[in-house]
Amino acid sequence: MVDFEFAIKAIKDNNGFIPNKRDDSFYRTYTTQNSKPKQMRVSSHGTHLWTWYDKAYDPSSAINCSIVFSMDGNHNSNVTVDMNITDKKNKNKVIGTRKPFEVIQFVYDCQLLEENDVALINLQIQNTWENDGFEDPLAGTPKHAKVMKLTPNEPIEVITENKHHKTRYNMKKTIRLSESDLHRVIKESVQTILKESNITPNLEQEMERYRDNPNRFMHTLNAYGMRYESILKNAEKMGLDDIAEIAKQRLHQISDEMIKAREQWNLHA
Repeated sequence: MVDFEFAIKAIKDNNGFIPNKRDDSFYRTYTTQNSKPKQMRVSSHGTHLWTWYDKAYDPSSAINCSIVFSMDGNHNSNVTVDMNITDKKNKNKVIGTRKPFEVIQFVYDCQLLEENDVALINLQIQNTWENDGFEDPLAGTPKHAKVMKLTPNEPIEVITENKHHKTRYNMKKTIRLSESDLHRVIKESVQTILKESNITPNLEQEMERYRDNPNRFMHTLNAYGMRYESILKNAEKMGLDDIAEIAKQRLHQISDEMIKAREQWNLHA
């Protein structure tokens, strides 16, 4: 099992994605001469199609892809879109109609993924910009993504077996990683996450937020603990001593915070 925040952070940090206005989804647009713009989204939930009209390019003239890391395999997408274009000064006046478009969405179940799976997906995304598009590197395995085509105000079209799914977002060839390449990609992803994930400020914010809800705060601490235990386990397995040491330090921080929380709220261990 991999934490969905781990998966999203590993990809957005290494591929130049920027957050949306709500800071819950991340986007990148790539253009090359004589080809359509490619727009990609990474999030923990399914896309809402109306938000694609806020992007850099008209979605009807771009190739659009959504990557979802779900905690339970569900996506909660929304295809409802008001296709009418209204006058800015008079919202009741319709002055045109938006062009339809499609988004190809890949939904991964985080309960099935491991860190090396995220590294493979990350590498495929990096190659999306230079090739014909994204292809699920886990296709044909039990961990494969659910693939679907979303069109405004139309039923979601689900492709049950994505390894045979041919779309403009599929690459012409599958990338094969050597053991050393996979080791490098995982190490770079984990290092980036640890470097930018000092948990102390986050814990202070959580402590303040849940000051009147100690059980919720302890649940948050446990979630942090599970995340760093997973990182520690994989770092030790791969011989990444520097990463393992940082993970141990984070776990000590979490343990100290648990002791302080129990003392403050008079909780039993």
